[in-house]
Amino acid sequence: MARLLEGLEAFEADVDLSLGRLHYAGQSLHDLAVRATLEEGRLTISRLQAQQQLEEESPRSLNVQGWLESEDQRLLAELQAELDRIDLTAALAPLGFGPLGTLNGSLNTRVVDGGLLFEDTALDYQAPHWGLSLSFTADTRTEGVEGQRIHLVGEGSYEEEPFEFDLLIGPLLDLTDPETPYPVSGELASGETRLWIDGSAVQPFALESLEGSARLEGPSPAELTELTGINLPELPPYRVSGYVSYRENLLSIDSLEGSFGDSDVAGDVRIRFGEPPKLWATLVSRQLEADDLLPMLGISPGTGPGETATPEQQQWEAQERRAEMLFPDREWDLEALRNTDIVLDYEAANVQAEHVPFEDLALALELEQGVMTVEPLQVGLGGGEVRASWVMDARQAAIEGDLQLALDQVNLAALLDEAGLPEVARDTLGRIGGRGDFRYRGRSMHEVMAGLDGELELAMSQGWLDIIAAELLPLNVANALVAALTGEDQVQLECTYVRFALDQGLADLDRFFMATEIAHFEGAGAINLETERMDLAFQGHNIDPTLFTGNSPVELQGSLRDPEVNVITEELIARGALSLLGAIVAPPLAILPWVDPGGGEQVGMGCERALSEFEE
Repeated sequence: MARLLEGLEAFEADVDLSLGRLHYAGQSLHDLAVRATLEEGRLTISRLQAQQQLEEESPRSLNVQGWLESEDQRLLAELQAELDRIDLTAALAPLGFGPLGTLNGSLNTRVVDGGLLFEDTALDYQAPHWGLSLSFTADTRTEGVEGQRIHLVGEGSYEEEPFEFDLLIGPLLDLTDPETPYPVSGELASGETRLWIDGSAVQPFALESLEGSARLEGPSPAELTELTGINLPELPPYRVSGYVSYRENLLSIDSLEGSFGDSDVAGDVRIRFGEPPKLWATLVSRQLEADDLLPMLGISPGTGPGETATPEQQQWEAQERRAEMLFPDREWDLEALRNTDIVLDYEAANVQAEHVPFEDLALALELEQGVMTVEPLQVGLGGGEVRASWVMDARQAAIEGDLQLALDQVNLAALLDEAGLPEVARDTLGRIGGRGDFRYRGRSMHEVMAGLDGELELAMSQGWLDIIAAELLPLNVANALVAALTGEDQVQLECTYVRFALDQGLADLDRFFMATEIAHFEGAGAINLETERMDLAFQGHNIDPTLFTGNSPVELQGSLRDPEVNVITEELIARGALSLLGAIVAPPLAILPWVDPGGGEQVGMGCERALSEFEE
């Protein structure tokens, strides 16, 4: 345009033109009127108006006035325009821009020093081919910024997801210059999610490259899944920052650090946009609150005083409490799992959980075309280790998968110490070991638990019955159970063995053996994971008849969230209540490697000694 105006400096002209119809590039402008003058190289437009007619729609109108000139081979201009739903794609078709959308509103612009600046501009922009809608105001700002910046404030939507923005950007010329970074800073918000950026872009319309500092916070990353097309996890409120760069369809986030819930996180992330998109992440946490991961399973995180959770997650917890449910029936977004590939390496140096002495966590996860593999998954627990291998297939109407667990050398003393009983812990040398093998299918945690198949075996040498019961049950229930079984407040354990066989969500207590300093105990019953109710019975047999244990069997029944203890009376025995109990089944000798740490009889041989006494 500057070169064209320079070529007209030797001319003067007056133009007054009216056309009923102007055909170009396969379209027509109606009632076109132009009144302009050319003098000393300045083109003054006192009137430019036209109507744009597209198919059967009502006419769209354009009115422009202002001036343009060239100075030292640079364009200077001041233009005002009123646009009524002008289709930019049709209007600028000869320039070959391709689909551009429609523009509506008032435009007041100046071209100064190679920059396109705005004053009192208010526009609506619609680009349905990109799923984009914008409504904004634009004004030039010079105070507090380097040079001149355009202040854009407005709202819009992308793929029907609404957002707001408040940005400072560079003058809107030379946007396609491949050598000139284009400054962009400010805030974008979608719902309660907010993004702050301070960086630059090269060729922003083509999005050739982008880089700068960024900070993102919101109620849960999952709220960005629809907006980004990337499957992001459901987590408690988060805040992260890092250095962002985008080149050749790859978004990199370096030196990421921040928090989610009450846990911290740091690392690097790469996201490749495409079909399907793929995410690579290497993340670490100095401290992980275990309940912060529960929302990924559709379960509410901790919502008590000092806990971080969204209002929605607090509602989850209230719903679970009202329904007396441990395993909610919120359906997972399986489509999102199928649409994104993920490679994740994650380590947490310190894992905190109520009453459970977790130590650290490490996992390697790969999700490809709806099939997730987690191997290895390792969790430090009480000086020992829990190892797991987990496969999940989300390609069908419901998730299907397998989970194998192995517990080795878990120190009971650490568990007691975590429970706030260090003195008891010092006298406890117990070890826990076990194996689990599970198969599942479902669209929610409730469905998975309701159809769970497999088996779980656990063994423990030594410990304290009252403390273990308190870890597994509400305190009042634990106290009632121990008192009813033993008649004592505290009873030392020698060996405990438990085996559950699971079939379609019914966990049958297939074997239960517990040897204490005063008695052997047997148990039987089942836990229905679909209804979340239990019906278990326990009975003691004195080692020494002079020592007291409860005279009657004990029943543990009710909901998993709020079980109750009942002493089985003679009347209930007569009605068959003891049918739950079978013959005493001693644990197999194969459990000894699980619990024997190689420290001699005082440490790991409680089970061997108990078995010998039982056989005698």
